Amino acid sequence: MSTWSFDALRAETVNIERVRGIEPREVAETIAAALTAKRPRARYVVGKDAKLRAPMAAVLPDRVMDRLIARALRR
Repeated sequence: MSTWSFDALRAETVNIERVRGIEPREVAETIAAALTAKRPRARYVVGKDAKLRAPMAAVLPDRVMDRLIARALRR
């Protein structure tokens, strides 16, 4: 990840946290499920924003999805 995209991701994360943050417990429960799963998935969905993007992520290759997210962060 290049520097600009890391900085953009950090800024967007701070903005999301202020506006519509996820309860830490919800994230922790998802992490615990991932760590204890017999067959862990490559990606886990946590939060409303991620759940809205999940159907698109299910049909697009990871590289394409990553590019779309990077493009959205360039605002």
